Amino acid sequence: MHSRSLRTINTRAICGFFCLIALACGIIAGRVSWVWFAPVAGSCFVAFGQPESRMARKRNVIGGHVCAFAVGGLTRWLVLDQGIAIVAATCITFALMLLLDCLHSPAGATPAGVCLSSSTLPEVAAVLSIGLGMTVLMQFILARATARTETP
Repeated sequence: MHSRSLRTINTRAICGFFCLIALACGIIAGRVSWVWFAPVAGSCFVAFGQPESRMARKRNVIGGHVCAFAVGGLTRWLVLDQGIAIVAATCITFALMLLLDCLHSPAGATPAGVCLSSSTLPEVAAVLSIGLGMTVLMQFILARATARTETP
């Protein structure tokens, strides 16, 4: 039993590592700001480090970042002061995630990324989509692999 749980922990770590490497490569290739590494790395930690938690659900991972991206993009456009835009977007994002039942705390860094990025919103959306897509895909693969190895 102990070796099986250790193997699962190692598999989770490997999945998280590959997602972060893929994101880093995407950032380098797309020449997009490194500010995106923090929110997606946080999502990887939740998805693979605490896969049973409510915040690790696909709905929360994707929904939280979609809310954050939308609110960040809107405040980036409407509010001229960058600091005020970040604070307002973060507060609105958490309220919206609670209202929509898709709370994912790493997504709280996404509005700051949107407001601080010099990239266009489509470029930002592409990097965020790649990072989250890799995370959700690896989470799905891990769940399938774990289910097969734990059945007697």
